[in-house]
Amino acid sequence: MLIRPHFIDGTSPDPESIPASHWRLTHSGDFQYTDAVRPAYPSASADTPREGYQERCEPNGFVSCEAMVSRKKLYNSLVATLLQLDGGVTVDLRRQTVSGRLAQAHQLPHDFYAGSSVKTREALIGAMSVNRTLVRNDGFLTIRAENPDSGSSVALTSDKTLVLCAENKKALWKLQAPLRARGIHPDPSGFHTAQVNHFNISHTNHNQNFANMLVYLGIKRG
Repeated sequence: MLIRPHFIDGTSPDPESIPASHWRLTHSGDFQYTDAVRPAYPSASADTPREGYQERCEPNGFVSCEAMVSRKKLYNSLVATLLQLDGGVTVDLRRQTVSGRLAQAHQLPHDFYAGSSVKTREALIGAMSVNRTLVRNDGFLTIRAENPDSGSSVALTSDKTLVLCAENKKALWKLQAPLRARGIHPDPSGFHTAQVNHFNISHTNHNQNFANMLVYLGIKRG
């Protein structure tokens, strides 16, 4: 198991001191985790995530929403929102094994691989389909697809949060339709993984899966 701490309070816990049972945690309340994220130990009840999304206005005038989606719905929700993007998309993949802040603080190598390619939505979904375990369970991977004409985008972050962005409320409402269809609705008071202390989790077998996905999409590692 590969572990990347994401601790916003500046602490740097020793993963070796955490019981093995914590790494096997599958849910908090009704929310089911993927294998990509584990909450801080000990996890506070106030940090229990729940499904829902929050909207915000971006500095460029666009509007966006961040959605927390439970494990069973996550992959299909990502695919369905991607299908809301019209035409070709610019696909960006990145896999970051050490956080930038952690690398700087401890003088660690900042392993960062990124690349982009113009593809159809269907090509991206095909690449995700044959690498579904990587997409759902790699806590180092971020996927982003953007329509270059409208600027609308769909992303799955390494924290397994869905981020949708559009030029106006009407366009964002369209992107959100698959979420509403799956019972995921606005929740302004909701918890988002990136807002609290947690661990990003990966495994060495995801290294080859990521390389395979880059080849599938014709993206050169950069």
